[in-house]
Amino acid sequence: MEQLDSTIVNTAIPSMAASPRVTPLSLKAVVTSYILSLAVEIPVSGWMADRFGTRRVFGVAVGA
Repeated sequence: MEQLDSTIVNTAIPSMAASPRVTPLSLKAVVTSYILSLAVEIPVSGWMADRFGTRRVFGVAVGA
């Protein structure tokens, strides 16, 4: 899942850079931060699903 998300983000970089009119290379820190936060949140969400139940965690995620 993490690889899929990073692939999607890397593909969308030119479109994301066009909106604020910056170069795609200037978004390198933003993309790196996104992938690192995703790498932390995936195991945490698995732990939360084990601890609180998948239905409850999914409901909170959809509601947030």
